[in-house]
Amino acid sequence: MYKGDSVYKVILNYNFDLFRGELDVSTYLENHFQKYVSDIQRAIHGDNPFLGTEFVSMLEEKIPLISEICSQIVDVSKKYNYGLIKEAYTKAYDLFDDKYSYFLLSSSRNERNRFFYRLRCGDFRITDLKESKKKKAELFHIKHNKKHLISAYRYSISGFPCLYLASSQELAWFECGMPRQFSYCQMIIDEESENALQLVDFSNRPIDFLSNIHINLLNAKNDENKKEIIYQYFLKYIITYPLVAACSIKVTNRNNNFVEEYVIPQIFM
Repeated sequence: MYKGDSVYKVILNYNFDLFRGELDVSTYLENHFQKYVSDIQRAIHGDNPFLGTEFVSMLEEKIPLISEICSQIVDVSKKYNYGLIKEAYTKAYDLFDDKYSYFLLSSSRNERNRFFYRLRCGDFRITDLKESKKKKAELFHIKHNKKHLISAYRYSISGFPCLYLASSQELAWFECGMPRQFSYCQMIIDEESENALQLVDFSNRPIDFLSNIHINLLNAKNDENKKEIIYQYFLKYIITYPLVAACSIKVTNRNNNFVEEYVIPQIFM
């Protein structure tokens, strides 16, 4: 992958290795975002021979927007910490709605392997065909009368589980705590029809994303319209990084009753 441009170098450094240590989430995000904006501003004034002046100018125009998003995310986190729950949710919803056009989206029908996996601890093998439907239902969701057993997770609150699906069996197993005994199912989400799910894509990571950007720009070097589309896509990644980062902080202690790192992603969901 080409790494010569200053903007490339900065984005490559923000690889979502996010651990807050002894800081609270609000302070950590505030410090992290200040460095992010500062690094981008410095990169804009550095050498960017491949991306060129057109992209750099486009990015420079978006600096106030990026700073605004960073400030609003930190404010949401602080309001929640102060117990201003309604104000935190209202501000967050306004932010998400207002900036929706910058989200990177994908469709379930466009997934490369097209399969998703669900895994749960325990033995859900179907030995009696009469029990097939019941077993499958239990594999996907815990029964309503057992909702008191459901803890909070990154994208779901206590008592109300989200359906977590992974793009690989290994990832599903890891996310489930690497149990010795487990059952899983493989599924496809309606990827052939117009009803395919429209997803907000938080899966992009710098090294793969930048590699794709570089290849696509090389292929489009004589097509200004295609270059414009690629530039806009790259800008969306840079603009929405703060939100993706706020939803991706590593958990300090999973055994805590309240996990501060889950606040922003739960509100987003």
